[in-house]
Amino acid sequence: KGKVDVKPTSSNSVLHNRGGVLLQCVKAEVIGHISSDKIFCLFDNGSEKSFIKENVSRRLGLKKVGSERLNIFSFGCKTPKKQTCSKVEVRLRNILNGEVTVIEALEIEEISKATLSLPSPDVWTEMETKGFRLTFNYSESSENCEISLLIGSDFYWSLTHRIKRLDSSLVVVETSLGWSLQGKCDEQSDCTSVHLIHSEEESISAELRRFWEIESLGIRDNDSVSLGMEMKRYLVNLINQFVL
Repeated sequence: KGKVDVKPTSSNSVLHNRGGVLLQCVKAEVIGHISSDKIFCLFDNGSEKSFIKENVSRRLGLKKVGSERLNIFSFGCKTPKKQTCSKVEVRLRNILNGEVTVIEALEIEEISKATLSLPSPDVWTEMETKGFRLTFNYSESSENCEISLLIGSDFYWSLTHRIKRLDSSLVVVETSLGWSLQGKCDEQSDCTSVHLIHSEEESISAELRRFWEIESLGIRDNDSVSLGMEMKRYLVNLINQFVL
């Protein structure tokens, strides 16, 4: 068997810094008639109403208390989308102290496809050290942080209590559902770019030996067979193509 030279694989890793904007969110338990589940709740006083994902509401068996017809304006739209939404009672339990809060929210198919940015381990540890216990762990993956409940202005201030400033761009907010962070937080994330090079070079001697061992191709038997000039020229051309 011919010699095979393998060049080593190379990779390079680049560390990028990114500025993360943390939205005011908490993790709370929703108590339904069928079952209960822990979900991510986003506080947004820019919304007039509170909304809950329809599939979450139906899966947990939340109690319907009415309906409302809405004119929904989205960014860039000049005309509203008219939609009738069911209103349900949402019982929320603080997962740290067990306190239960009841609000009402409108069922909607989707709140946002965007995933939430989570604080870095350093920020999370600093919060814990200062006595501000967050309702989720820094080890949770941001891909799994889907917004299932949006708490709008209709219940925002009744659930919001103290606000403390940590620095010029980051505040911590106490709510009935637990503490939350809001603002700009410089986070560091590992973004690794890997370039792989894997090449093999096989010596030509092994290939020459394969070409001349014609009996393995069934071209001659065990007796010696002379090769004509045409066959030799064919083999030479084939070898030249391999070398190139």
